[in-house]
Parts: sequence; C-alpha cells; structure tokens
Amino acid sequence: MVMAMKVDERKKQMALLQRSRSEIAHATREVVASFKRLGIDAYVNIPDIKEKLAYILIPNSEIVNFMIRKIASYLKKIDKSISIKGGIIDEFVAIKAICTEKDVDLSDIDNSTRKFVEELKSYNITSSVNITKDDYLVINVLVNYIDVSNYLGRESSKAVKQKGLKVGIASYVDSDVFVVRITPR
Repeated sequence: MVMAMKVDERKKQMALLQRSRSEIAHATREVVASFKRLGIDAYVNIPDIKEKLAYILIPNSEIVNFMIRKIASYLKKIDKSISIKGGIIDEFVAIKAICTEKDVDLSDIDNSTRKFVEELKSYNITSSVNITKDDYLVINVLVNYIDVSNYLGRESSKAVKQKGLKVGIASYVDSDVFVVRITPR
C-alpha cells in the first residue's frame, strides 16, 4: 500500500515536471518569435534532462546586425549610398557609417543620429555618437553592449512572466553568444 502511494506520488511529480517544462518551452519559443520580428535570429535550447531549464541563444553577430539595421534606417533617408559596418569592441557595439555623397547636410545627419540615440534611451541603452567630416562624412556610434544585453534579458523576462510562470532569468555572454537562462522558481 505504501509502495503504491509512493509510485502514484512520483507519477504526479513527473507529470507536473513535464507540464511545467513544456510551459517554459512554449514561453521561450514565443520570446524567440518576438526577437525574430525584430530581425534577431535567436534559438531555443532545452537540454534533455529532468531539470526544468531552457536557454535562449543569440549570436553576437545578430545583435550587431540589429544595431546596424537600426542606425541604417535613420541614415539611409539622407544618403542612399551610405556604407555601414560594425562589430563588438570590448563592452561596446561599435558602428561606423561613411557617407560618400558630397552635399549631405550635417544638421540632417545630426537630427537622424539624435533620433537613434533617443530611441535607444527609451530602452535604457546608452550610446554616443561622433561625427567627423574630412573628404567624406564619418559617423561613429558606440552602443553599450551591457545595456543591450540587459534590454534583451528584460524583454525575455517580461514575455515569459506574461505567461504566468514563476521563473528566474539570468543573462550572460558566453563565447560570442548572448545567453538567457530560464529556470523555475
């Protein structure tokens, strides 16, 4: 009789564990879908272990490309042939844009970069812009990578918690991949 109760209790615990694992998996897939709508390719990794655990993985190159697309959307309105490149240097996403058009108005560039910086501030992401003009116009943008990772972590947390799941979320960078680790509480 006692053995049957232990088996039934164990089955109930396993069913509860499996249900919460599938809820976490579903919530993480929705987070990844919201990142894909932003143009960020993120991936879900759910290890095949008994522990309830899920990871959202975003390659750093995706974060850089996302920032390049953001600044490009503002600057392409001014100069269609603008060249934009970027990468991660230390704790910053560094973006360099070069305008080759001769008659670009500096005030237009300044207004566009100011709008970009204001948009990032609304996400609590700090950035700085440096504009130089010699033979051609160069716009250097530094975006704080830690702020970007905090933003992505907050967005993940908000989306998962909207599902009513009590989870702990940690975000960190591991060998050129931004990781959001989701565990139950």
